[in-house]
Amino acid sequence: VAVDAVASETGVRLKVAVLKGWTNYACLHKLDGGYPTEGTLFEDRDIGVGPTGELGKEILRIREWITETTTGDRDDLVPGVSDRAWHHASVAKPECLGKHCPLIDECFAQAARLDASEADVVVTNHSLFGINACGEGELFGEYDAVVIDEAHELADRVRSQAAADITVARVSRVARSLRSNLSIDSTDLDEAGAGPSALVDAMIVLDDAARRASHEVSEAQGEPAAKLLARAAIDELIGALDAWGRDPDQSIAYITRDESDNARLTVGPLDVSAAIGGNGIGERGAILTSATLALGGNFDVMAAATGMAVSGVPWHGIDVGSPFDHAHQGIQYV
Repeated sequence: VAVDAVASETGVRLKVAVLKGWTNYACLHKLDGGYPTEGTLFEDRDIGVGPTGELGKEILRIREWITETTTGDRDDLVPGVSDRAWHHASVAKPECLGKHCPLIDECFAQAARLDASEADVVVTNHSLFGINACGEGELFGEYDAVVIDEAHELADRVRSQAAADITVARVSRVARSLRSNLSIDSTDLDEAGAGPSALVDAMIVLDDAARRASHEVSEAQGEPAAKLLARAAIDELIGALDAWGRDPDQSIAYITRDESDNARLTVGPLDVSAAIGGNGIGERGAILTSATLALGGNFDVMAAATGMAVSGVPWHGIDVGSPFDHAHQGIQYV
């Protein structure tokens, strides 16, 4: 409707593209068996994974779907599949073989990136905008203006995607991957992930083991995909360790436990306003909109959180009211 309205007024029909994170697209090479796995689709320790199990059925359905889809976009697979099944069908950007992939010409993620580079308007999400704003790559090329809906959630989403996690399970998974795919002795990495009990001591031991493992990955012989997966996994772990060692005045670290009492250490930036306001928006024209942007009758808090108030660029806020009768259209739950 918006494209039609612009076309009727200007005579120009805008090309619109949707761009999502790399793992939202099916990887043909991975589904074709091009990446090493610790087990196989039909050989897994978990119940229900075999060819007649639920996970096996989901993966087989994905394999059938990629012969029909033109996008490879997970959201176009209806009904959807579990995160666990999709993990077997996609790779993160650091794991992608890129130009070395034998199926690069058919790659769904690359095609989506190309479409976005040629589009007049790119539709994306807060997380991908945040990745671009935090300087992890020019995802959108040059762009002239930004429109952000649900802008009251932007800072939290960017802060969340910029955070790094460390868990015993992640360390064990990295160690297992090095051992099974590249025949690297990762015993010290396994042991570092399990202890010692004091957090600071544990991080020192883990950092030392991770950097030794990183050197061994560089020296190891193996398939390109295996080395790339190992490199991506160990770099992610080292990135989290580096985040832990940064200036404590600029970050926050906290530990959470799940229902199985497994601990997760998360380290994230305290303030992302400079990234959003400086890199993401900069001096471009920008519209930030939401039903809940005003606090205390003004937009000062949101302007500060999204970097508008610290970038030095003039901004203006307007409250256009709401068509909703909140007194009669709200439900309170206790």
